[in-house]
Amino acid sequence: MQRDKKILIPILVIGLLLGLVALRYLSVGPLLVGDEPYRHAWVAQYLRESGLGKVSTGVANDSPEMPSAYDLLLFVSSAALGIPLSNILIPMLLSLISLYLFWRLLGRFGFSDRASLFAMVLFCASPFFLFSSLTGDDGILLMAIQLLFFVLFIDHSAFSFIGAICCSVLATTFGIAHLLLDLVYAIVVCQVQCKGDHKFLIYLLGTLLVVGSTLPFFGFEPKSLLIGSRPDLSIVSDFGSPLGVSVFVVLLGFFGMMVLFNRERFAATAVVLLCLSALFTSQLIVYFSIALIFCAALFLDYLWKRDWAIPQLRNITLLLLVCGLIFSSVSFGVRWANSAPDKDMVAALVALSTYSDKDSVVFSGVGDGIYISSIASRKVYLDRTIPKDDLRQRQARALYDSYDLGYVKGVFAKEGITHIFIAPQMYQGEVWSRPGVGLSYLVQSNETFKNVYQANGYSIYALR
Repeated sequence: MQRDKKILIPILVIGLLLGLVALRYLSVGPLLVGDEPYRHAWVAQYLRESGLGKVSTGVANDSPEMPSAYDLLLFVSSAALGIPLSNILIPMLLSLISLYLFWRLLGRFGFSDRASLFAMVLFCASPFFLFSSLTGDDGILLMAIQLLFFVLFIDHSAFSFIGAICCSVLATTFGIAHLLLDLVYAIVVCQVQCKGDHKFLIYLLGTLLVVGSTLPFFGFEPKSLLIGSRPDLSIVSDFGSPLGVSVFVVLLGFFGMMVLFNRERFAATAVVLLCLSALFTSQLIVYFSIALIFCAALFLDYLWKRDWAIPQLRNITLLLLVCGLIFSSVSFGVRWANSAPDKDMVAALVALSTYSDKDSVVFSGVGDGIYISSIASRKVYLDRTIPKDDLRQRQARALYDSYDLGYVKGVFAKEGITHIFIAPQMYQGEVWSRPGVGLSYLVQSNETFKNVYQANGYSIYALR
């Protein structure tokens, strides 16, 4: 790929990301999207005030947990840039690093300049790249670490080999599924490029030795190494879900697998197994997207190189496919720009911090818990980090549906709950199908609960 094209791609990516940030600011207000950036900001602030160590989860009566790698990165960066600015710049910087590593990986895999260009366009336009670049969480850091591992392991130098082992160890802290993926990738690379040597065996022994000796030292808990939950079918949609892919990429990737199978059957089999594995653990969704992008780029390159009776038809076909991909990305970007939290929600959370004490415990919808603990700085009864099979989740469901004032007051007294935060989306299927059902009926019709805030669909009730 020519030098000017190499420079043009990151410039276009930066412009795209800044354009989405500007759209978000003009249409909604708060720059951070989703609850993950706010949770990481809250943890970083906790570390600055209390020092390194385990941090509170923001959930009342819950056990402290170890901060994540992104929390530590945000904590270190905040010393120079502050937490709000760091939470915006770090994901963008990591996304550009990931973009560079992805381009290097394409070269190591032997992609032509044209196929590399197709892959770069697909990568930059993918929902998971846009989401991770604009939403500060562990995903973008993990993607950079894993892409660095993919690049280093192909290299034959001892320095790169040691760096690859370090990347695998870091990836393991995000979940054991990432280490399993690295092992499969190492097998494929050694089978295709390094037949007859002991590179894989040395990598396996070195990685397991380092992982086994360092993880207990850093205090990582067993649940941080689990395979992960099973993703739902929303990973594939018309416009792509945050960590998923669009239907366009799925179709192109399927045909690209057929092209890859004719060239390198062993690698194609590994890609198919990866895609199937992603259906059983959410930790592999990002790699599922990257694998499909590789295959889709191969298929687009195949379409370009084959002989067409009418060359203009080839150009029109590729143009339509690219326009469809761009349309899906723009649609996802607009949807992202209008995501929570908005100005109304932030105003309600500020009111919650005003009408409650610092030791108050708030009962709300699962999706609002992290916003309450980070923006309003109040403890919550539960948030989305609590497993679905946990006792709190079952008890919360019983409280949502209850018309029994005595039962509700008893549970609230036992758990120390002092306030109820009701958001508009709770009436739209998240909790209830309409107002005046279960707990929402009790708080509106009983003097036990005092309405201290009501605006734009948000309500705050305090126990008298």
